[in-house]
Amino acid sequence: MRDLCTYAFISAKVKTLAGSLLPLQQYDLLLRAGDLYQVMQALKATSYAGSVSVFEKEQDIRLFELDLIKSDMKIWEKILRKMSGSGKEFFNQIMQKHDVQNLKAALRLWKKQNEAEEELKYLIDDRIFSSIPVREIIFAPSLDAIMRLLAKTPYCQTLLKCKEQFEHSGKLFIFESSLDREYYNQIFFKMVHHIGKERPVFNVIPGVNAAVMGKLLQQYLKGIGFDFIKQLFI
Repeated sequence: MRDLCTYAFISAKVKTLAGSLLPLQQYDLLLRAGDLYQVMQALKATSYAGSVSVFEKEQDIRLFELDLIKSDMKIWEKILRKMSGSGKEFFNQIMQKHDVQNLKAALRLWKKQNEAEEELKYLIDDRIFSSIPVREIIFAPSLDAIMRLLAKTPYCQTLLKCKEQFEHSGKLFIFESSLDREYYNQIFFKMVHHIGKERPVFNVIPGVNAAVMGKLLQQYLKGIGFDFIKQLFI
């Protein structure tokens, strides 16, 4: 009976989410909008009205995007509270993407601390998957200090493995690609070992590879060199 109630709750939530998605015609209207303010006006009558209010108050598109991410996280947190077993483990792993993106943004600000205070407002300061001390990382005096701050998170070992490479090259892409690679490795592990080998586990590969290839090309064009880039492939 409890499982049935849980299924009914999750099913209702998913249907609500599906119903809140913008229809294709709405995207056509947004694409034809004359400016950003017309886009926001068109979104007022949708499920994104709360995020539009943030934009109207702050006049900042990045805060609008951040509010969209936070809204998405809140929805999934409610669903995850009703889930259990391998399904919950898998979707917890999916949610970890926000952790990874937040950590990468914090590391970028650590590299250019003169912009840190202004940029902090665009990071998620609340706990997502792990407790990442964002502000402490940004203003850490050294890389070793960052590693100590991350000691109790899943990301410390990933960064330690490529710490020497980073110190040699000074390129944050070393850390970013390692975090991305570990994130997707863990997703595949949970898909294969928890959900089952019979499921279609490769349906997310094209988007992942496209994103990685884009980053690799950017770094190659900046002159890092092809031989160095080859070892960063997922």
